[in-house]
Amino acid sequence: MAVDYTIKISLDDEKVKKLEEAGLGGNIKDKVLEVPMPQKNKRKFVKAFPGAVLNDGTGEITEFPQEAADILLDTILEHKLLEVVHLFLMKTYKPVAGKEIRRTLHSG
Repeated sequence: MAVDYTIKISLDDEKVKKLEEAGLGGNIKDKVLEVPMPQKNKRKFVKAFPGAVLNDGTGEITEFPQEAADILLDTILEHKLLEVVHLFLMKTYKPVAGKEIRRTLHSG
């Protein structure tokens, strides 16, 4: 069975205020924001963040880098939605970083 995951982001007072201003204050529990990470994003997520631990039993993601959490929070605030993991991965996952761009020559 496919498991959806949750990224928990700890918030300080300033981040709580920004989320409340964006209309997302109702999603905050004990200064923690739970962001859904759908199963369909798992492959890219694991490649982008190999140090993150995805617990299939609880659905929690731990060892998520703070720098990445800040980018994710910025993406959430920018779009005023929690369902932004796919957009976040487009910003952070660079599969061809440092690689030569492939060029094909067409003879014709």
